[in-house]
Amino acid sequence: MTFYSGEKALPAEKLTSVEGWNRSHGRMWMIYGLCVLLSALPFMFSDGTAALIALCGGVVLPLPFMILYHHRLLKKYLKPEEDEIDSRTP
Repeated sequence: MTFYSGEKALPAEKLTSVEGWNRSHGRMWMIYGLCVLLSALPFMFSDGTAALIALCGGVVLPLPFMILYHHRLLKKYLKPEEDEIDSRTP
């Protein structure tokens, strides 16, 4: 699973845990979907500008947090490159 930034899916060999990677990203997307659904609730009571602003906010505001979380997952699950390992050993 990837973030929707246009990047290609990482091969399993580059990850420390494919299951952990997929579960973490899946959880992130479920929380995002919940944010979108909750932000649509004001439309049940009103169809005014405030409801539209809430919906737009629920779609857009979580994105920076998703990007940060995705980068945190990259640091957590991406195996270090062989060149990096060789340069750290004395």
